[in-house]
Amino acid sequence: MEKKTKIYGMSRRGPTISGKLSSSLKDDAWTEEGEVWGGFGLSKWDYAEATELAKYATGRRFKNYIEEAHDGAISNQKVEHGATLVAKYKGIRFYDEDAGEGTYYRIRADLFSWAGKRRGGWLATCDEMPSGDPSEDPVEDIERPDEYDPEVYIINGTLHGMITAADQAPGVVMEARDEEEEEEEEEE
Repeated sequence: MEKKTKIYGMSRRGPTISGKLSSSLKDDAWTEEGEVWGGFGLSKWDYAEATELAKYATGRRFKNYIEEAHDGAISNQKVEHGATLVAKYKGIRFYDEDAGEGTYYRIRADLFSWAGKRRGGWLATCDEMPSGDPSEDPVEDIERPDEYDPEVYIINGTLHGMITAADQAPGVVMEARDEEEEEEEEEE
């Protein structure tokens, strides 16, 4: 059974538009009569499924490709570029089939490592995850004692391929590059 929710809003109206002072705001509240008589223009609103609204209110959209804005940031040593990349990639899971018998990782939320332009620029620091099931992941990054050395991965198409191969945490919505964008990039 799907539940449908009707969404209403109330616009801010100044005394010059409504003719009322702000002290009479309670008189402006929605009523059934207001909808029936078109008092607030709500007759143009319709029901929306709660699931449709939830995808916009919660979750995180991850563009699983190197965006044009981030392309230059990967090879630029400025700290703010590293922070931008951390903001995009933190918490994203991926599967590296070449590590051992295949290993799941999650990109850390605290920092990336700078390796230099020739070695790939900013590197994503990662923690190994217990399994392919995101529900078994630790809530936060693994604590890093002095001897802990997290794995690092170059941010490139290979990493994005490994991201595609892993299940993500609930709320992460993966977005692939539009075919038109790919064609435009190939032409340049």
